Amino acid sequence: MTLKNQKKCSWLASLAAALLVSTTAVAQVPTGGFQLGDAYIWSSSMHMSSQPTGAAFQGLVRVDGITGATSLVKQVGGIYSNITYDPFRDRLMMSMELTYTPYLNGLFTCDAAGNLTKIPLPFLPFAVFSAGNGNVYLTFNNGAWTELYYLDSSNTLHGLLNAAGTGNQHVTAPNSGRWNYYYDAGTNSILVFGIGSSTACGGPGVTAWVDRISLTPNGGQVIGAVTSQPLCTGPSSAIAGVSRGPGDKIALCLNTISSGIQRRVVLVDPVTLGIDSFAATDYLATSAGTYSQIYQSALMLDTFFDNIRMFHPGQTDAGVGSGIIFTPNTSDPMVSSPGGSAEIVFMTTIDYGNSGYLAYGAGSSGCTGPETIAGMSSPKAGTTSFRFVGSNAPANSLGLVLVSDVPDFIGNDVLGIGVILYLDLINSTQLMPFDIYSDSTGHAATNPIAIPASMAGQTFYGQGVWYWTTCSLPPLNLSTTNGLEFTIQ
Repeated sequence: MTLKNQKKCSWLASLAAALLVSTTAVAQVPTGGFQLGDAYIWSSSMHMSSQPTGAAFQGLVRVDGITGATSLVKQVGGIYSNITYDPFRDRLMMSMELTYTPYLNGLFTCDAAGNLTKIPLPFLPFAVFSAGNGNVYLTFNNGAWTELYYLDSSNTLHGLLNAAGTGNQHVTAPNSGRWNYYYDAGTNSILVFGIGSSTACGGPGVTAWVDRISLTPNGGQVIGAVTSQPLCTGPSSAIAGVSRGPGDKIALCLNTISSGIQRRVVLVDPVTLGIDSFAATDYLATSAGTYSQIYQSALMLDTFFDNIRMFHPGQTDAGVGSGIIFTPNTSDPMVSSPGGSAEIVFMTTIDYGNSGYLAYGAGSSGCTGPETIAGMSSPKAGTTSFRFVGSNAPANSLGLVLVSDVPDFIGNDVLGIGVILYLDLINSTQLMPFDIYSDSTGHAATNPIAIPASMAGQTFYGQGVWYWTTCSLPPLNLSTTNGLEFTIQ
């Protein structure tokens, strides 16, 4: 028997041993109950399709990241600025202002079931955005300027010191409408996006702008001067959403001010602050947008047609109502109320990814569709709490995450087991299997994994494998996730 055949037989035996006990697995997953890739929308004008037109309410709705189906999480009003997902706490975080119930004013965490927990603060924050490492950044407008603060991993409030160390960092850029904030792990910086006037883009006009605020390693103080520049996105009236895009790029969804084909989604390089066009469409009345790591596409809420539309890389569509309908206006609850397009809407996606990852391929679907795998935090050398997470797995099961140092980006059924693998298991010199557990909803995670300091700088490739009993998947009832490239930092 050749060495390659010996390795092939060894891996077949390992897969069989790990997956045949899947029906007796005990789920060990994060406690928030969220599914990787799902979107959450808070709107001032939600609507149940079973109710008469005009019976709108304020509420939080989950959008299934694979099917686009909606479900009501909680009827709750008064979201003050935005909602964000914090992978460290495994919770949505939102600032709420309810004048008729003042005790609910403040910063809250929210699990997938809609349970709210208040974090005591001396002020009502405007913007809330997560670094994913325990720090959650907040802004407070005192009427004269906007100040930056942050919560550490124990929810202790700190001021974000300016570079001189003399006080809190202010956001004082001259361009109005700067309320979209994003923390970029790769550059360890806060990026502030908004709309302003500039002649630097070939003539007078309104365009998107960005400020980059660099931070110390612990994220508690600013380093150096703030970098500010126009992005030259074309005419835009508002930023509809900021989220992690493909690779280490930032996806910027735009609400434009005119009809005709315009850039609606651009990718921002956090290092150079240059942009690439992602999708251009005709008129689209949108108040919110985000990026789907599952479909590697942008999701835009169309408040005129009351649906969510998907836009693929390089897509250019003419005509009103362009794009692929992801969530139709017949969903219940609807994602937008009929009869208008001026709703106040905030949208975020459940995304564990941080700097150092690149998803590739789609894998072989299971009984309920495509499955995903990601990292719950940046893969830092020396950490003892790294975990792989996934979604759409078989319920209450044990799967396997395979990690290799050699990829197969095209994907092949090298073991002859009926599924696509994006790892070169035959030629790999390092092969590591990890158990991954799913709960009753298909949300999955490994136990905490220690990453030796000696692995810093090495690149690996991971993929999940699951065994199904609820449908027929010849020949062995197996499925696989996307591939995941990651570099130990």
